[in-house]
Amino acid sequence: MITLSHYSQKQKKDARDLAVTDLINSLKKLKNGETIRFGNLGTFEKTQHQIKNSLPGKNHGKTLLFYRISFRTSSLLKREIDK
Repeated sequence: MITLSHYSQKQKKDARDLAVTDLINSLKKLKNGETIRFGNLGTFEKTQHQIKNSLPGKNHGKTLLFYRISFRTSSLLKREIDK
């Protein structure tokens, strides 16, 4: 159950900044295929992918690696959104 409390705009901004910074640092530390839970809202997963560069230039034909971060919502969050 959510309870309402009165916080100043600065307190809200500081809390949001702290949460975002912590989430970014946690995502940076994730290894390929690992997940982290975001409370009861869902999970983030980091996966490594590769594509072959088709753009003309010196890197043409080289394989490029990148990471994709996906978010899977929990059933609880889905139910709340659907209300």
